[in-house]
Amino acid sequence: AYVLDNAKDPNEHLLQLSPTQTLKRSDFWSLAFDELEAMIANQCFQLIAALAASQGKDVFAVNSYVVLTWLPPYDNDPRAAIPDDAATKDFILLPSWESGHWILCILKLKSREIFFFDSMNPNYFGQGSYIHIF
Repeated sequence: AYVLDNAKDPNEHLLQLSPTQTLKRSDFWSLAFDELEAMIANQCFQLIAALAASQGKDVFAVNSYVVLTWLPPYDNDPRAAIPDDAATKDFILLPSWESGHWILCILKLKSREIFFFDSMNPNYFGQGSYIHIF
């Protein structure tokens, strides 16, 4: 209740993630509306990568703000966001925003596999532009 209280300062820093990253109260407000703000999503994926590392798996999660810039009108090159040693990773996670919800693509480059997850469309994966890019 304290974190989600919209009567309090939206810019109050509530959680220091790293020396350069802090979550503010307003970052958490999206959780009250069945949404997930990208900064929080990024931290969740970093936690997944850390937990995977503790199990001997090398996981890289691409920043969800960056993935969006791969689509028009920006058309940024996805390779700039992928590490040079991507082929050695066990998994690369590509969280993507699609029409009011998150979708996820997981790359297993070692075995040349790609998985698409879209909870809103179990038989279809979101925007076709993402499939082409991924």
